[in-house]
Amino acid sequence: MRILFAASEGLPFSKTGGLADVVEALPKALVAGGHEVAVVLPRYRGTQASAVVIPSLTVPMGNRLRFPAIVDGTLLNGVRYFFVDDPAYFDRDGIYGNAAGDFAGWFEAYLGGRWYTFDARNNIPRIGRVLIAQGRDAADVPITQTFGPNTLVSFKVWTDEVV
Repeated sequence: MRILFAASEGLPFSKTGGLADVVEALPKALVAGGHEVAVVLPRYRGTQASAVVIPSLTVPMGNRLRFPAIVDGTLLNGVRYFFVDDPAYFDRDGIYGNAAGDFAGWFEAYLGGRWYTFDARNNIPRIGRVLIAQGRDAADVPITQTFGPNTLVSFKVWTDEVV
């Protein structure tokens, strides 16, 4: 049987709790039982990859598209590891937080025909956050890019407070 696991963490690449242990042990046991097993994990910062398998996978998310790459990790104990390479989501200091605490719980949800960005902490009102770019372009493209001599004359940001 061919089996594919998808998880948010897995040893020996990433671990915060028991899920990583299971994602390491169960595929190995299944391979020992004669099954062909692969595991797909996020490519967090520092995760090494050997080759790009799919340079741009189109993933529909409501009325938007995301274009992560799928990269080959390695073959360990008969288990093939692949990584979803989406820097806008996974290129960060830690998996769920760092020494300063949990990451601000921003997440995106598709509701009523459009995308909304939420801060799940919701512990104090926040204003002034500006979403400059989303998706792969957020990781690969600067706010502005010019060629040849140039002078920035002005830079304006308009925002609306969402209550």
